[in-house]
Amino acid sequence: ALLARLPSRAGAETAPRDMAKTFEALIEPSRRSAAGVDPDALDAAAGMLAGEGVSAVLVDDSVACGPDGQRGLALAWNLARLAGSRFILLGRGGNERGIHELARATGGSSGTSADDLARGLETGTIKALVQAGAWPGRAGSKPAFLVCLDTHLGPDASDADVVLPAAAFAETGGAFVNTEGRLQLSPAAVRPAGESRPDWLIVSLLGRRMGIEGFGHEDGPAVLEEVLDKLAPCRRPGASRLPVDGTGFVSGGEPGPAGPLAWTDTRARAAARRGRGVNLAVRWSNAAFRGLDAAREIKGFRRLVRPGTLALNPEDAAAAGVEEGQDAEAVFDAGALTGKVLLSESLPKGTGEVVVGPSGPAEREALRRRTVHVELRRKS
Repeated sequence: ALLARLPSRAGAETAPRDMAKTFEALIEPSRRSAAGVDPDALDAAAGMLAGEGVSAVLVDDSVACGPDGQRGLALAWNLARLAGSRFILLGRGGNERGIHELARATGGSSGTSADDLARGLETGTIKALVQAGAWPGRAGSKPAFLVCLDTHLGPDASDADVVLPAAAFAETGGAFVNTEGRLQLSPAAVRPAGESRPDWLIVSLLGRRMGIEGFGHEDGPAVLEEVLDKLAPCRRPGASRLPVDGTGFVSGGEPGPAGPLAWTDTRARAAARRGRGVNLAVRWSNAAFRGLDAAREIKGFRRLVRPGTLALNPEDAAAAGVEEGQDAEAVFDAGALTGKVLLSESLPKGTGEVVVGPSGPAEREALRRRTVHVELRRKS
């Protein structure tokens, strides 16, 4: 709320580099003239931080993305430390804190990553796969035997050798751990349709048929109890302080860094690319639920979610030689994003927006960063 009150340069909120400058200016008064924010507003904000009543600094995780992410994260931590406040880095979606805590409790992921799975399918080393829901990362690669667990007969399920009907989220219920570390239960709202079953039960039954140990759960509460044995910090109401840890999320009350965090100054690299390209905000299309593409199935929904579009300020589009309706590429250091150009006067010059799904390495990397600096090109 504090930063939202600071009148900033148009489009600055889309770039972690500009947010880092704002944090830096709040900590170091000598840098306020270079922050792109009204110095008087920064002085007022610094006075608020130094006063009574500031209890937490909440930071969107986009501040930690991109080449200036470490700098922005360290500066935000230092700002919270100077103000004597809690530091809370917000996640991108529901239950992200729970996933983070489970990975930490088990020493990280012991399974195979999505990228490893994709490589295994391409090389043929993975012969069989049980897939729950849609997985764009498979990108047409199919093992010798594919089992899909899904709620709708989408492209992935249509390509499978066996389809097992899965229950939807409202039919299963579940547990969520919010950003604060509090456990929240969500009971099922309706009974599963037909012969559908929750994903965990289908996997458990398959494991038992294959004679694998550890798949003996009979109901959801038993699964939850086993998970909670590993998530002890999430069983209490929450710690009084939530310091950051090295993985980029808040911890459950463990000691945080005792002093200020150092950062790598990337301003020289940023200056080298200043004046060319645009800062592209990357959004994940939420138009799909498992195997159902809502933008395709629901009349008029496509106009709201705008999948496959590259929204640009008209001046940026003109400078790149692209026109509305044309296919264009947004090239960055990890690949290129493609989309049909949509001109938008509401986007400040130097900023753009693209809506994508995690369909390939470039899309997944762009989604991870949230904001990427790109060069625009007309797609040939």
